[in-house]
Amino acid sequence: MEELQGHEISTIDQVQETASKMVTPKKVSSMCSKHATEPIKIYCETCDELICRDCTVKTHRDHNYDLVPDAFPKHRDAILACLGPVKSELASVGSTIARLKARSSSLDGQGIEAKTQVDAEVDKLQAILEARRRELHSQIDGEVCQGKKELAARIDGHELRQAQLSSCVEFVEGSLQSGTQEEVLSMKRQVEERAREMAEEFKPQQLVLGPEKEISVVWADLSSACQTLGEMKFETVQFKSTYVKTIGEVNRPRHIAFAKTGETVVCERGANCMKVFDSNHRLLRSFGNTGQEENRLIGPRGVAISSDDTVFVVGGNHCVKKFTLEGQFIASVGSKGSGGLQFGTPYAIAYNHTNNRVYVCDTFNHRITILNHDLTFHGSFGSRGSEVGQFNQPYGISVNRRGNVLVADGRNNRIQIFDANGHHLSSITNTGAGERLRGPVSVAVGPDDWVYVVEYDYPRVSVFDENGKYIKSFGKRGNKDGEFSGPYA
Repeated sequence: MEELQGHEISTIDQVQETASKMVTPKKVSSMCSKHATEPIKIYCETCDELICRDCTVKTHRDHNYDLVPDAFPKHRDAILACLGPVKSELASVGSTIARLKARSSSLDGQGIEAKTQVDAEVDKLQAILEARRRELHSQIDGEVCQGKKELAARIDGHELRQAQLSSCVEFVEGSLQSGTQEEVLSMKRQVEERAREMAEEFKPQQLVLGPEKEISVVWADLSSACQTLGEMKFETVQFKSTYVKTIGEVNRPRHIAFAKTGETVVCERGANCMKVFDSNHRLLRSFGNTGQEENRLIGPRGVAISSDDTVFVVGGNHCVKKFTLEGQFIASVGSKGSGGLQFGTPYAIAYNHTNNRVYVCDTFNHRITILNHDLTFHGSFGSRGSEVGQFNQPYGISVNRRGNVLVADGRNNRIQIFDANGHHLSSITNTGAGERLRGPVSVAVGPDDWVYVVEYDYPRVSVFDENGKYIKSFGKRGNKDGEFSGPYA
């Protein structure tokens, strides 16, 4: 296999033999190999080996050494400490195996789902074919009926002519057989005139049958066409986007977040409030547009929810506000400016569950501000520019499972990825076929660490895997289901 070229390959038996050698303690003689009469009771720290009393005088005179019972405890800890990386790798390998097994199990489910889809599609085709069969049968029956009517009319005409001719022949022949000579001669002129009239009425073309009517169904070879239906394709990454549902009756929604309770919180900028929907997307309550001025929201643009379902909101009044999920105001911090707890129209906010800190897209200060859960200042990173780690109006922010921070660097047309402390890790700049991102305004991370990006000037959602590799895009401009007009988050 190409992916294993250059690798050292071992059998299971070889691996087990190696492991057995690693975990089997080495047998040590109780007597010194250099001084046969002296027992080994001393451990040389300098040489990292067991020695006897005579060795301390002869070959280890100036070394650091100690009795075995005294040396053992501290070296036992050192031995255990060296297992730290091994245990870490062991845990990682175990996690990888679990994920691979999960994928294996997932394949079973995907196989069943794929077969169900195939059955459904084939059933549809069969229904279409059966309907077409009935339609064609009806058309054929109509053609047969029409053709038989035309033939019956011609048969009737010829049978009438046949009866006239037969009547004439029978009359004349009967008269010749049974009539007297006088009777025959007396009607000679009449018979000749009638025979002449009938002969003159005869037109040979009336007996020409003409082309025979044929009934046939013309189509492409259906069997060969069906052989290519539903051709299987195997891809490294498979992704399917299917429109599910629309939550309506929201006035200029700017962001969305999800609570552990299953409730959905929508940042409704047009109504200066937050709307909370249950798991069935029924409106439960709204908050932020009533009460004292400190409690009220002005043009909220971003929302994030912490592990304890605390709601953090940023908006047009250059501050971060904190509420309970029920809508009770807790605290507020910030003012217009560029200081530590000042903001320049923050557009987005995210909560990092790995360190319980809040990350704010301080858009017009071109930086990310980090707050503690209690809204005290923790730090910030970034400055205005286009270099790595710099921003030009960051509009969106999200955090993945590892605590890495993803920023939609709007005017720089890229997604920048940082660790929790603001150290740059990587960037995403292109979609399919090398097409550059166009003004990304929001970024989100799914449970599988796939990255979803919204571009305001290009009404679509672009999807990337956890390594930033482009997978696909979906959506287009419009107001129908599955279409967008100025998506923000």
